[in-house]
Amino acid sequence: MDKEKNNPNMEKTQTKVKVENTNKHSKNETKKNKNRMYIVLLFAFLIAIIGYVIFRGEYLEILEAGEQYISIYWQNFNYTAITFGVNFIILFSIIYINNNRIKKALKPFFENEKKEMPKLPNKSISFILSVIISGITTNIILNQYMLFANSAEFGSVDPVFGYDIGYFMFQKPFIETLLFYAMAIIVGITIYTVIYYIVVFNMYFDGIERETLKTSKLLKQLFTNIKILSILLALFVFVKTQDIGFDKFLNLREDTTYSIYGARHRRLNNKIVGI
Repeated sequence: MDKEKNNPNMEKTQTKVKVENTNKHSKNETKKNKNRMYIVLLFAFLIAIIGYVIFRGEYLEILEAGEQYISIYWQNFNYTAITFGVNFIILFSIIYINNNRIKKALKPFFENEKKEMPKLPNKSISFILSVIISGITTNIILNQYMLFANSAEFGSVDPVFGYDIGYFMFQKPFIETLLFYAMAIIVGITIYTVIYYIVVFNMYFDGIERETLKTSKLLKQLFTNIKILSILLALFVFVKTQDIGFDKFLNLREDTTYSIYGARHRRLNNKIVGI
């Protein structure tokens, strides 16, 4: 009889403990979310200040050179802003999708250990990394794209591939830059994924069973990245082999006059001196 009387009390006590644990967990998550938000806002504020200082300095330099160059400055500013925005969106999408893949791959580990899946800072990490990488690579991509967008025909083709010489001067460097950038992203994403897994395993688990690791999506994710990298590397090597045709063109024609056909049908005669 005493046990039966005590059972309801035990159940109430257990329920209270569960509710308290849930409340503590929700409070901790709320604090973490606020801290992440503050960090992201602080980071965005610092980036905005740095960007303002850089572009303000460039504007004053252009202003000293002459007001007639202000329009060129704003044109370059618009190109830079558009390139940065497109670059940021692409990187953010790639990193965010990769983080979701990591989250799905980690879920079985928490289920096996009977632990609650923590809320990982996927959006915050994606935002910060995308801003940093975009800031570093935007000018490089923009310079190559401007050559590509203002490409011109030389009116003469290489003897190996049959491409116009303008392709090697304007279009090919941009293609190589995109392929190299894509490979760098895949390599960076792979290293980032491995580090992400290592940090989570060390923070939330005492050890991981080999069978669970073998059957997880972790290895599949890494192998997928390796396959994509192999395809990009093959394309990059193929494009680089076209340099043979350009070198051959320069070596075979020691004294050749050719014409450049560009915007507004302007023609410029030049000479190639063989190497």
